Amino acid sequence: MLWVSTRQRYQYGDPDWDRYIAWIGLPHLREVRTLDAGLNKYVEECGSVYCDLSDVDSVLETLPRPATDHEYYLLGRLLEAESADSIDRFDFLGCDLSDETMTSSVVNCGPWKGRLAPFVSRLNSVGLLTVADARRVQELLPVEWGADEPHAAAQIWALYGRTS
Repeated sequence: MLWVSTRQRYQYGDPDWDRYIAWIGLPHLREVRTLDAGLNKYVEECGSVYCDLSDVDSVLETLPRPATDHEYYLLGRLLEAESADSIDRFDFLGCDLSDETMTSSVVNCGPWKGRLAPFVSRLNSVGLLTVADARRVQELLPVEWGADEPHAAAQIWALYGRTS
């Protein structure tokens, strides 16, 4: 499964950034890239378009083009392999986790505690995980948050970015 959208960066200096960083407990971050549209808002409310990899270029033609350095294309691919394959003309950003609501279990479900705490310092510069760490966190979420917590039953998404 793969989708692509045009998003706004969420970064230091944006409205509510300081409040968000204090709540999530990630003071080392200066930018967040995530599948979560609550943090990386859609440009012109374009939404995500689901497609095959072979259709990405034609889908990009239908989406709003990034007009400033504050906007970018975000591509998400459900991670099913042991690694995040490269995608032409896109940079691998890292891995996010989410249930079907597309709420990020990594950067939008509160600070990580317990066995998840060591992974906080391992988030990359945009708040994403390596493939190996994402797989381990996926196993730990139901243990730490409880099997009944919807955001604990998360799938791993490899995220890729492109500016034009």
